[in-house]
Amino acid sequence: MSKKALILKRFDGGWSPDLQIGPANSFAYSRSIDFRKKPSQLSVLPQPATEGDGVIVDLIQNTVMDLAGKMYAIGDQGWFYRRQTNGIWSSEGKLTDGNFGLSYRSDVDKIFVASSKTISEYSPVSNNPTLSEDKLGESASTVGTLTGGTRTYPLPTTISESVSNYQEFTSDIEPLSKIRVQVADGGTGDWTLTLHDAANNSLATSTVTNANIVDGRYLDFTFTTQVRIYVKPNARTYHFHLTSTVADGTVYCSTGGNLNTADFTVYADRLIDTKNGMHPIATFLQYELIGNGNYLAVWEPLSDDPSNLEFLRHKLRFPAGLEVCGIARYQEYAAIACEKTTDSGDAQEGYIFFWDGLSSTYNFFMTIPEGAPYSLHEHKDILRYIAGDAEYIYSGGSPYKIRTLPNTDSEYSDATDRTTTYPYMATVRRGVHLQGWPSYTTNQSIEHGVYSYGANNKDFNDCFGYNYTLSTGTLTNTSGNLRIGHVKNYGDTLFVSWRDGSEYGLDTVTNSSNPASSATWESLFFDNGKPFKDKVGSYVIVCCEPLPSGVTLSPKYRTSIDGTWQSTDFSTENITEARIPINPTRYRSIQFGFDLAITGTESPVITSISLVYDDTSSEGF
Repeated sequence: MSKKALILKRFDGGWSPDLQIGPANSFAYSRSIDFRKKPSQLSVLPQPATEGDGVIVDLIQNTVMDLAGKMYAIGDQGWFYRRQTNGIWSSEGKLTDGNFGLSYRSDVDKIFVASSKTISEYSPVSNNPTLSEDKLGESASTVGTLTGGTRTYPLPTTISESVSNYQEFTSDIEPLSKIRVQVADGGTGDWTLTLHDAANNSLATSTVTNANIVDGRYLDFTFTTQVRIYVKPNARTYHFHLTSTVADGTVYCSTGGNLNTADFTVYADRLIDTKNGMHPIATFLQYELIGNGNYLAVWEPLSDDPSNLEFLRHKLRFPAGLEVCGIARYQEYAAIACEKTTDSGDAQEGYIFFWDGLSSTYNFFMTIPEGAPYSLHEHKDILRYIAGDAEYIYSGGSPYKIRTLPNTDSEYSDATDRTTTYPYMATVRRGVHLQGWPSYTTNQSIEHGVYSYGANNKDFNDCFGYNYTLSTGTLTNTSGNLRIGHVKNYGDTLFVSWRDGSEYGLDTVTNSSNPASSATWESLFFDNGKPFKDKVGSYVIVCCEPLPSGVTLSPKYRTSIDGTWQSTDFSTENITEARIPINPTRYRSIQFGFDLAITGTESPVITSISLVYDDTSSEGF
């Protein structure tokens, strides 16, 4: 028998989606391995380190950076944070909730934060800022006003649909939050406002106890939940009734005994309380674009108390049932990702709409049959997103699927796993697109972390890799409480937010980071083109530059997909080769690679991985 060697010395094909075949120079799996910097070598990527310990107490969903280099963050429970340039974190206050939307505008020296119904403000950013919750709260509709009528309407105890017993209106804004009337005489009873549509169907009610009714004052009937209605230009007609438990109360109106002439004002929240809990924000041209349920809200100018013509809740209207789940720039357009969701939040289908900022409606759109387009992000004039557990790119024409993400295939498995990726999970570092994934999943085989796609040099093909794990060391969601909230690169620092159990934090990767404490690389399965024939293995040999102190190099192999890895540890400083004998020697297919454990500050450099074997050609077929 004569020995042969399969020598791998080039690794720029990236992580293949298959265990046996893939692009040239690809492999089956890697973690924390740099194969792009020098495609003829494998080294170890940095180890993420945690900041904000003891300060960060919820899952950070978005960040912005001001002109001085300070970073600000919003968490999913509404905590608002500031990071100084020296890495020191502080809590700046708590809002009712956080809904991903966060925008810094240097021209007005303010940070805007989208909550479930309102927009809060942190300002002036450059000089002793304060956090003001609900800075942009509800506003009044232009239809229905407090006219100052001097006559009265006596409240009955029951509803009557005669024209004098209701107030009819249409609205230019929604969702309705309250209706205001002016009390003449509060009487002795509790008052109820009942809102109807044109078919007299009840949409909402609000009751105020008599103790809170004051003669001559305005009275607000606030709805427990927002009331969704049709607004201009396709407005429908609605009306409300006023009743009392005792028929001795009155409200002001212009015609006595006619509620249809009553003084009233309709109010609406700035934002819709969405099913998906998302209000992404993006700056586009001179506007602030805000995802607002099935609308795109546009805000300009950025005044403290914008009118309904300055804060357009419904600048773009998308089909009923959709909710905005991401906004990004794409060439000269704003790209707005939308998902159709159930009451439980499960995404059914998705769309991406494109708008030039000038047209009265969106310019064009594309359907995403795979599901909701999450983590919308633009890089190199290419729009990227995740849908149906796969990564896609769009540059005109039809979207192109890069690859299915690892460990997501549930066909024929009876799996009902749900996987979600939040809006701000993609960034660019050193020209390579990074994707945090997943934000949340019930699939316990998916490894959380930061994945990559691209190349460091135009001479090499774009490829896929798994760059960074979380600093906690937890890979999969076995506890049910593993989350990644946000991924963003600023300059030379990468930030990754996470939740692990009851702990929260923000990881950083910098130029001075130590190498990851562990790393792995695994080849494709190799059968020499003859899967039916035995081979005789001799060694797996890993060659390296002189091994640094504090590094353990463990070559390994296995001879079946479900087989146990066989490995041997080498930790002698300055060695340039590590080998493991193959035993038992006969196999039909083999996979090989290495593991690394690092306690020092210097990354090992792998220069080749070889399989020494005999193809047993002398034995015939």
